[in-house]
Formats: sequence, C-alpha cells, structure tokens
Amino acid sequence: LPEYQGMGYAKLALMLTLPDSINQELTPEYTKTEIQAVKEEVEAEHQKTDLEVMMEGLNPDIEKIESDLDKAIYQLIHDNPDLLVEYIEISASAERIGMPIGDVDIYEMLAPNEQAMYSTRLQGIGRMFLSIKDQEHITLTNVRTNEKQTYYVQEARDYLQKMIGNMTGSRTEDIWMALFNEEFPVKEEPKAPETAKTLNAKPISEPKKSKVTKAPEKSAPKNEKPAKTLNAEAHKNEMENNAPKDIGQQPDQEAVGQQDTEETTEEAKGQQDSVCTGATISGEPVPATVENTDYEDKAAALARDISYFVANRKWTDVKYAADELAQTASMLMMTKEDN
Repeated sequence: LPEYQGMGYAKLALMLTLPDSINQELTPEYTKTEIQAVKEEVEAEHQKTDLEVMMEGLNPDIEKIESDLDKAIYQLIHDNPDLLVEYIEISASAERIGMPIGDVDIYEMLAPNEQAMYSTRLQGIGRMFLSIKDQEHITLTNVRTNEKQTYYVQEARDYLQKMIGNMTGSRTEDIWMALFNEEFPVKEEPKAPETAKTLNAKPISEPKKSKVTKAPEKSAPKNEKPAKTLNAEAHKNEMENNAPKDIGQQPDQEAVGQQDTEETTEEAKGQQDSVCTGATISGEPVPATVENTDYEDKAAALARDISYFVANRKWTDVKYAADELAQTASMLMMTKEDN
C-alpha cells in the first residue's frame, strides 16, 4: 500500500499487531522504537477488561468537560507538566509583543518534531491517542473502541486559553494548584557527570525528543486495599525454615515457597513422602501435608487455587500453583505405575 511505503520490514512487523485505527496515524518518520512504544501502550490498555475500566468510575473533574478533545488535553497537561510550563512561556512572549497566541504556536508546542503522538489515560474511559501530523488537525483515537475523531488545532488552542484563563501571569505552582488541586510535581534534575576539561570542546547537543509520549503509570486508588504479598526472598526463607529436614529443594528452583520431595530412587519406592504446596491465597502461604494416596485430592485443590488466582489476576501465584500441580500429576503417574 502506498501509505506504508518506506516503513521497512521491522516497523511493518510491529504494525501488523496494531489496529488499523492506530496504524493510520503512523508515518515513515516514526522510528521502530517509537512504534514499539505505541504497541506497548495498546497492550497495556487491553490488559484491563471492560468491567475493570467501568469499575474505575469517572474523574469528576473530567466528567464535567464536554468535548472529548478537551478531556484529553486536560489529562495530557496533568500527565505532562512541562507542557503547562511551555504554554505559560508562550503566553508571556505573546503578551510582550502584543500578539495573541496562534495555532502555529500550539502546533509547535505539541509537535516540536513536526509530528507527535501522545498517549493519555482517562479514568473510567481508557487510553486515548492524541496524534498530530500537520499544522491544522489533531486526531483523537480511543484505544478500547478504535473510535476516531478529528479536530482542528485551533480547538486545542481555544481550550487551553479557556483552561488557563487570566492566570498566565501567576506562578506555575499556583496555576497548577488551581487546575488540579494538588502540589506542582518537582522534577529532579539529574546530576551531570564530572568530565575532564578539554580545549575547544564541542557542546553536546540534546537528544531529539521522541514523537511518542506514553501515559504515566497510575498507582492503585487509595481506597483499594491490595492483597497482602510476601516478597520472593522472604517467602522462600520462611518456607525453608519450616521445611522438614528430610525434604530437599532443587538448588535451581525459582518458585517461591515451593518444596519438592526428593527424587524417588529404586530403593525408596513405596515410601510415603510429605509435600508442601506452594499455593497462596492473598499472598499467605498455605502449607498442606498429604500422603501418596491423597495426591488426587491435592491436584483437585491446586486446580481450584489456580482458578481463584486467575480470577483475581494473581499471576505469580498462578505460576507457583501450576508448577506444583505439574509435580503432583507426575507423582500420581508414578504411583499408578507402581500399582
């Protein structure tokens, strides 16, 4: 297809995994790394079910905003404080020369590399891609529904002016507090490495800004109590301390809290070994001693545990329980062979 000429195989391979609504916003100017970042944003959004997104509820501040573009810009400014700082500087410069802020000013602010794609996530709605490919248009794409809307850059400029109002002469921290009712985030400047002095040294140019800006990771809501979990090392040490002396662990075993019976030798066949399950509920280890004749009950219990963990998205526990179930199945097969 003509629109994909110049993309290259590596880029096209990534784009095959993306919906057409997103691919339509990508051009040959996007690098493989930038397209990979877009892919990661799409995958991150689809990890949540529609029910989970609905249960998030809408942000009251965003819910009262009418236009979808305005909602996205409000969240985009919150996610990228540097954009607010830059807009205030543009406004101050325009006031000094007695000129209004133009569409070109907003275009250059949002797309310093002439093209840009921002990912911003609206609570209770999902991720939105705000893409800019020319000086006149902004496209808004809903990652969950693939719905696409096209706006003019002028509409973004109008909302920013409405959003900031007459506060352009105020301190950035005060404007931020008025907009979002929270303290302005302080960005820690990285310390420059000490270098040897050189004569006629050429200044190092700043790296080119990526055309793709990802949505920041959001922490869990304060009213949501996460299930208790043990870190891997603490969990492993606890299970090792409680393990019977005659039970050994494989030295390269990575599953946390999992204790395996020693390999059955020809001389030890018929002996009954006890096993501790690695399954956990809400992060709490649930040791259980079983006889060989109880392996079928143990397998059924582990299967129920796996179902519970999958339903509650406890993927680490799913892995541990699945490993233990596989070992239990092996023991069952050995027991049946002996019989």
